[in-house]
Amino acid sequence: MSALRRRLLVPTATSAFFFVALVALGVWQLYRLRWKEGILAQIAVSEAAPPVPLTRTPPRYTRVIVKGHFLPGFAALYGDSTRDGKVGLVIGADVLALLVRDGAPPILVDRGWVPVPVNGRAPPPPRGDVSAVGYVQHPEAAGLFTPRDDPKAGRVYALNPARIAAEFHLPKPADIAIVVMGNVPPGPVSRDATEPVPAPHLPRPPNNHLEYAMTWFALAVALVIIYTSYVRRMLRE
Repeated sequence: MSALRRRLLVPTATSAFFFVALVALGVWQLYRLRWKEGILAQIAVSEAAPPVPLTRTPPRYTRVIVKGHFLPGFAALYGDSTRDGKVGLVIGADVLALLVRDGAPPILVDRGWVPVPVNGRAPPPPRGDVSAVGYVQHPEAAGLFTPRDDPKAGRVYALNPARIAAEFHLPKPADIAIVVMGNVPPGPVSRDATEPVPAPHLPRPPNNHLEYAMTWFALAVALVIIYTSYVRRMLRE
């Protein structure tokens, strides 16, 4: 083996390995793109379809209608977020309540977003029979940086029905939650608002996989250019 070949052996093997890895990552992102497009198409279909009665194992994001009455004495604030108010940003959170149903487990309901009141407590749910339309939300797992729930303050930070029920000593609920949907009042919110603002549409996960794929392919092309320049320089020496 010539000296030149020996000098090129390791750079060639290394470049080939990383080239294949970069191309594979780009192809994987294209598969992810197709998968995400399918999810977004399913969400669009679900959003356009009329709500259906809640079943025992509904798919995520299914629009459903639930009936019952809210459990008196329980209301909690979920998460932290801000919205445009009449005077600057307004800090708020979603309001949780427990819907008691005939012949079925109670179900945790996210009634919508409200400004956090001065006393920091969630507004109580309405009394009497109610009918709510919303989408199915599967349990959330608390992340590494998710704040701890504070039942004494009526605050939760992960929408996990079983854990919330245990923390607030509630009847065992269904494994899923319902996020209420509806028309959002026009204009900025008032800091004194007490009526929850429902979700205007189904959530849509970001779809940046094409950009990711192009990045990996561009890195693969850059690697080829760098390797080619290196080989040419070795040949001229």
